[in-house]
Amino acid sequence: MYTKGDRIRASWLKVNPLTCLAGAMPKVGATAVEVTGVVRHIRTDNPDNPVLIRVYIDPDDGYTGPTVNLIGCVCGHPHVELHPEWIHEIAPAK
Repeated sequence: MYTKGDRIRASWLKVNPLTCLAGAMPKVGATAVEVTGVVRHIRTDNPDNPVLIRVYIDPDDGYTGPTVNLIGCVCGHPHVELHPEWIHEIAPAK
């Protein structure tokens, strides 16, 4: 698992609206998004038996994707919201 301060790498597919692809089968265009950064917050729906988990990171310089401002966060800047299944690499905090 991961804790605050860990460095992580995550990637996911972002659906592209209004993409035209050839063929008769229904298709959806997508773009791969990749981000690396440091875990700042971990939030869940239930601390004893979590079902919905979200990890919020401070992205490394150069990230231009979507960010969120968390309610109650005192960091003073937005974070990137990640689903746990998007996380591929974890480097423990030193």
